[in-house]
Amino acid sequence: MAKAKRKEDETGRGKKRKTMEDQSKVQVQSKNKNRKSSKSVSNGVKDQIIEDDEPEVLVAPNSSSDSENDQEDEFARVEDTEGEEEEEESAEAARQQRDGNEKKKRKKKKGDTDKNDKKKNKKKKKKGETDKNEKEKKKKRDTDKNEKKKKKKKGDTEKNEKKKKGDTEKNEKKKKKGDTDKIDKKKNKKKQKDKDSNAENEIDCAFPMSRVGRMIKSEDPDIRIFNDAIFLINKASVKFLELFCREAYACAFLDRKNQLEYKHLSSVVGKRKRFDFLSDFVPQKVKAEDALAEVSSAGT
Repeated sequence: MAKAKRKEDETGRGKKRKTMEDQSKVQVQSKNKNRKSSKSVSNGVKDQIIEDDEPEVLVAPNSSSDSENDQEDEFARVEDTEGEEEEEESAEAARQQRDGNEKKKRKKKKGDTDKNDKKKNKKKKKKGETDKNEKEKKKKRDTDKNEKKKKKKKGDTEKNEKKKKGDTEKNEKKKKKGDTDKIDKKKNKKKQKDKDSNAENEIDCAFPMSRVGRMIKSEDPDIRIFNDAIFLINKASVKFLELFCREAYACAFLDRKNQLEYKHLSSVVGKRKRFDFLSDFVPQKVKAEDALAEVSSAGT
């Protein structure tokens, strides 16, 4: 910026000098014209002096030369004053540039100081915030630790209470179990006795006792039958079957056959009166023609 101002000042000064030179040239030309005119006037005056012989003719040229000298002095003074003014202007411009530079430097310094102050303030704020955050974190940690300790104490107390309750419940359960075990043992002993008796009976019986009981209850589910009755029924059925098979075998022996067939059983039922109750379950075989004839005769 200072260099540019200096260049502008130099260009301004050059222009002023050119204008002054042009003005000086114009003035010199005007002076020359005046001199020529004064010479012509002086020649006319000399002629008049010669003619008239008057002593006043020499005053004119002396006055013109003095006026020219005075004008030159004035031009020199004007140039000197202009040069001084230019120097003063250049000095003022330089001073202004210096003042402007100093002001800029001061502003820069102030801006730098302001920036540094702002940075310091920001750092202080950050430090204060970090300190606050750290304090808050410490408080939270302390509160969390205290809460954990309280929870641990509560947990320990609850565990102890649970243990006590568990011990009491276990003791009560053991007592109840002991009582129930005694009762169950007694029941099991009775069941085992019944089972043993049933097993002995089943060994003696050909048919399973449970099936015989189911067959009896199928006719009337409200009937209550004891195992002794079922055992006797089982034994009676076995004896009845033995007798029935013997007599059927006798019929087969009479037919000279070694196997029992349905006709042997049906013949026993038809010939012996004590087996008449089985006539509906074990009837004799009849041909279809004979059965139809009997039905028709019975209808008539």
